[in-house]
Amino acid sequence: MGWNKRSSGNRYDSNSGHAFVIGARSNKIVDLRVLSKTCRVCQYAEKQGKQVQHVCPNNYSGPSKSMEVDALLNIVVELPEKCYNRRNRF
Repeated sequence: MGWNKRSSGNRYDSNSGHAFVIGARSNKIVDLRVLSKTCRVCQYAEKQGKQVQHVCPNNYSGPSKSMEVDALLNIVVELPEKCYNRRNRF
């Protein structure tokens, strides 16, 4: 897991983060998750008093410190289904 903000290791207030699961045998990325707490387009539209229709990257509402755990949990829960679907495609 990584956050897109520099810090000294004592602050956990980044607005976005990314997590990767890497296979032990293949050393390849098995799955990934990108979490974001804010959206610049939505914030700008809110300031202007407008409503906007777009694909919003805002997909996380909890504290930044628990972003890592939430990303890993989502990956682990969805991984068996993804692996099953990949095997049945061929």
